[in-house]
Amino acid sequence: MGRVNMIVFTTNDTWTKPPDLAAIEVIVRGAGGGGATGTANNTTTARFGGAGGGGGGCVRTQRRIDAASLPDTIPVEIGPGGWGGLSAPLGGGWSPGGNGADTLFGDVLRGKGGTGAPDPFTAGTGGLSVIRGGDGGAQGANGGDSTHGVISLLSGGGGGGAGRGYRQNGTVIPSDTDHGYGGDVSTLDFQGGSIGGSGTSYVTASNLWVIVGSGTGGGGGAYNASGAGGTAGNGGFPAGGGGGGGGGSTVGGKGGIGGHGSVIVFEYFND
Repeated sequence: MGRVNMIVFTTNDTWTKPPDLAAIEVIVRGAGGGGATGTANNTTTARFGGAGGGGGGCVRTQRRIDAASLPDTIPVEIGPGGWGGLSAPLGGGWSPGGNGADTLFGDVLRGKGGTGAPDPFTAGTGGLSVIRGGDGGAQGANGGDSTHGVISLLSGGGGGGAGRGYRQNGTVIPSDTDHGYGGDVSTLDFQGGSIGGSGTSYVTASNLWVIVGSGTGGGGGAYNASGAGGTAGNGGFPAGGGGGGGGGSTVGGKGGIGGHGSVIVFEYFND
């Protein structure tokens, strides 16, 4: 078998079988879930950071699919990332993160999306595909890594980190600094917390083995003792979970958006 061609789909499209095709291999990633908002309360009440969304799952063909068994065209449906929770008003309320959608390569493969964080205390879960996405972080925890025993670079997306918060006993709940970077704590009056770092994206890199990697989770938003909680970082593309928003004393920080899904097709030719 001679020539090999790689096609990366990042939006809805149609794969068309080329002439002289011998076989294909396919990698499909679901979208990452969004992070929840942090909570906002007065300075005598706990203000929790939001939980992170789960990373999208990954599936791949275990062997090459013979071209003769494939139709002339296959629809490609890319799952969008889950929305990040909107800023929460004073009083302890919150807004959940949305679920990441599944990504489909026709009826051949489906990559499951990660779930959004439903509240500040419950992390989103990774997409339950063959290669599962990482779970999000809750209550100051790091988002979960996603690995696979054969080739770790083919793992699902990492989970988003939780935002910083504040407990009534005076301790600051740390945000994640592993999957993206949590924003710094604000100490000045009325100064907003900084934005959590977005997860690393791998799809635009030139190295093939990096291209087939998944994005990392977004960092948690900063805690702010005298203002709005920091906005969380978005999940890296593809499949990273969004970070959780930071807690604040006026407004809870926004959750991060999950990374969209992707489809990669390797085409093998006889020439």
